[in-house]
Amino acid sequence: MITAARTQVLLVMMITLTAVSGCSHLPRVKWPFARKATVIDLSEDAFAFTDFASGASRNYPQYWSGNTLVIDLSAISGSGAVRVQPKDPDRTWPMRLALKLVPGTVQAVEVVGSARVIVPVVAGAARELALSPDVYRARTPELIIRWGAAVGLAAPDPAVGAAVAPQSAPGS
Repeated sequence: MITAARTQVLLVMMITLTAVSGCSHLPRVKWPFARKATVIDLSEDAFAFTDFASGASRNYPQYWSGNTLVIDLSAISGSGAVRVQPKDPDRTWPMRLALKLVPGTVQAVEVVGSARVIVPVVAGAARELALSPDVYRARTPELIIRWGAAVGLAAPDPAVGAAVAPQSAPGS
């Protein structure tokens, strides 16, 4: 003899099994927070380097140190300049950017972007110099990196069409 309680339990089980098997044929629900973030390929170089004077292509190693993209300029010496541009025009500059330099090979480095910064290279081991985000805004088209002994001297900048004058301290 089947009791009313047993009938209810069987009825609930059949409805549950029917609902579960029916849901498997429905299209999948796509939750917006369940999508995986876009993965950026960190293996390829992000920047293209061009010699400032000759226009020849240069290659400097680039690597990630945490969330900072480091441009390894430890092979430079004497004086020179290079133009740095993102390889992909749709990409912006990384949030953090640093230059790896070896003291003794150059005395100072100048970086010109949306702002101008001159960094003296002090004695010691190779180190990474973090650039201020004010130097490169999201839509800065290029950075010009100059190095040498007298980086602060005015040098013609063909992109601007005028000389970049050295910054002097107030009262001097």
